[in-house]
Amino acid sequence: LTLSGEPGKKLLEIMGASSYIQRSEQEKIFDNWEYYTRSSNVNRRKAFIVTGNILQAFSKFGGKLISFTTKDGSIRKGILQPENFDPQKNLKQGFVNVPIGKAYNYIMQMGEDATVSTPDGKIMINHYAGHSDNDYFMSIPANKNFKDIFEDAKIIKLCNNIRDGFEKRSDKMIAYFSNSSIKPLVEHLQEKYNFAVMLSENVYNEFVDKKKSISVKTDVQSRAEKTYQKDKENFEARLQSQSKVVSAPVPPTDNEKLKLLKLKMKMKAKALQLVSLNE
Repeated sequence: LTLSGEPGKKLLEIMGASSYIQRSEQEKIFDNWEYYTRSSNVNRRKAFIVTGNILQAFSKFGGKLISFTTKDGSIRKGILQPENFDPQKNLKQGFVNVPIGKAYNYIMQMGEDATVSTPDGKIMINHYAGHSDNDYFMSIPANKNFKDIFEDAKIIKLCNNIRDGFEKRSDKMIAYFSNSSIKPLVEHLQEKYNFAVMLSENVYNEFVDKKKSISVKTDVQSRAEKTYQKDKENFEARLQSQSKVVSAPVPPTDNEKLKLLKLKMKMKAKALQLVSLNE
């Protein structure tokens, strides 16, 4: 049955709001349905909205992206926090930047719609858990500063759409990945781009292996090492060739000296014969 008018609009709003709710939260709402319906019917209630750098905030706080009106009438965007949000508890929680390779265990086990991002919040990996093996998606700013990443042939080969690679969505480039592609993707991001992601202290303590060290070598470092090795080989080859040219002459033996003396005497005798003929 299709709803139109105000009821249909209301239903669409409910569906849109529900799309951000994770499965575990849905079960909690069903179990406490009466409490949530009573509290949602009040005229006013206290709520917390995270503002500022929205992308970076998403890596620290969950919630729903909304538009809200301030006292002066301006419209802003923010992340609406759940009703049980405790600002004192959440703001005290610290965050740790770790190489993305160390965050692999968490990435594979994080809940649906959970996200890890680089410390600046610009690059994100989201546990999408969609359809047709779209288990994760990677979001990158659609500008030239990140072109080498969203045009990286190896990343495109790992994503689900190997023909088109990343797709442009507004100001972002998006690519979807299956579970089996996440490990090689994380390894490539670690090895070539030296990615770091931000994790809460709780997640860090639970999922990150502190004993295991990761050898971080960027693409620039790899190229520099190859250039150094090549220059070293060329330099050693030049030294060897120069040593052959500049080497001291070997003094002649007694036999060679005798041959030179006989040659000089023959040349002198020839010169005397020429003089006598001319006279």
